[in-house]
Amino acid sequence: MADRLVWTLVLCALDLVAAAAPAAAQSAALIPTGPVIPIEAPSSLPSRDLVPPFAPTPVAPSSFLSVFPSSHLAAPPRPRPLVPMYASFATLQALDYHSTTRALSSGAGREGNPLMRPIVDNHAAFIAMKAAATTAIVFATERMWKTHPRRAVVFMAVANSAMAVVVAHNYSVK
Repeated sequence: MADRLVWTLVLCALDLVAAAAPAAAQSAALIPTGPVIPIEAPSSLPSRDLVPPFAPTPVAPSSFLSVFPSSHLAAPPRPRPLVPMYASFATLQALDYHSTTRALSSGAGREGNPLMRPIVDNHAAFIAMKAAATTAIVFATERMWKTHPRRAVVFMAVANSAMAVVVAHNYSVK
């Protein structure tokens, strides 16, 4: 039964990864890459009796925006590997929960992290801690990629690798 749950979680993670890739490609296609073409303000505006003749002509917002390069207005696109890495990290956290509780219930193992030892016996607290850790890592990476996109990808790769090593070790405990 436990092996079936593990394979179900792995297949769900792969499904999330496969579903995230086309979405990233589609959103990248919507970002304009060409030059911004200024749009002129309309030459004749409706006249109003209350507007004095020396009032400045209103300028269309699009002509104001065309003064600035689009790179200053739009955020750079999120690196494509990040969303699948977020999904795999969340899956690895779920597998860590499963493998830890399995090893502890069999009596063959003990929690190696001294900060988590008091929490692993309470399943709700353990799940909440795993969810909080996942959220914190994703939040930190989301802040990081806006200024350091390569570092954010490396950070998530290291986090995923570390969790994969922990999960593999936990499942090796019989």
